[in-house]
Amino acid sequence: MHITNIFAPESTPAQSIFDLSMFVLAITGIIFVVVAALLVYAIVKFRATGANADREPAQVYGSTSIELAWTIVPLLIVVVLFLGGLQLVAIGVAGEYIGRIYEQAMGRPIYLVKDRINMPETNRVDVTSDVTRVR
Repeated sequence: MHITNIFAPESTPAQSIFDLSMFVLAITGIIFVVVAALLVYAIVKFRATGANADREPAQVYGSTSIELAWTIVPLLIVVVLFLGGLQLVAIGVAGEYIGRIYEQAMGRPIYLVKDRINMPETNRVDVTSDVTRVR
């Protein structure tokens, strides 16, 4: 009995899907590590102590470079992941289309002869016999 393993894809689309999922996992893993590290840094650096318990921190408004960074970087990540997903959808649609063409082609006769052109009578084949289709 063959046990299916999701980490060992065996078809071309499955390999593409696996590669994209590993790419997404790597990106989300990196994002997780960066965010967790920044969170731990902020908790440790800016925790309240006895010396600054009654003091309010300085209020800073409008850092254009930081605002652009936290807007553009996630946008780029979403665009890259969207394009990867779009590529897989396109592969799936093309595969479905090719599969349907293949199924239609398999349902057709092996050959059809509409006209005989320049064919001598001695090479005539008996077409009344049964022909078994091999699939």
